[in-house]
Amino acid sequence: MDPLTLSTISLILAIAVLAENTIGLWRITQGIKAVQEGIKVIHEDAKTLQEGQKAIMEALDRISKRLEKQY
Repeated sequence: MDPLTLSTISLILAIAVLAENTIGLWRITQGIKAVQEGIKVIHEDAKTLQEGQKAIMEALDRISKRLEKQY
């Protein structure tokens, strides 16, 4: 094979490897985005649970105060 043919083959292989790496990086980026979205949902759910816990504690406090007044 002449040098031009070898160079052309090498260039084609390099482009193929670059394409595969680009696809791999894109998939990694999509995975990271999915993880970030999952963390966001978990954070929102935790906040909702904390708000619910606070409401329950406040209701229990009011019930406790009413019971103290009765007895």
